Amino acid sequence: SAPDVNAAADIARVHLDLGLGTAILLTVPVPAMDALSPEVARDAVEAAVREATSRGIFGAALTPWLLARIGELTAGVSVAANTALIVNDAAVAGRLAVRLAG
Repeated sequence: SAPDVNAAADIARVHLDLGLGTAILLTVPVPAMDALSPEVARDAVEAAVREATSRGIFGAALTPWLLARIGELTAGVSVAANTALIVNDAAVAGRLAVRLAG
């Protein structure tokens, strides 16, 4: 766990310097002001999964169907949260890249 981008860059630099040839997974949360409450997210996901199962939706069709259905169940709030997450991911990746390059 890293408290900020600088600490994540330090961890990544040590890993890269070891020359292991393996990957690092860095996860970034949805910005708090854009996040769904855990209860809303859980309820929407559980309802969408139940519906998908009952309708026989699976395989490659499942993820896009779930995302669309969760968007409907949350009146678009989940779509806004996912968009904020993508923007935040890109911002963090850019700051991380600058730090690693410097």
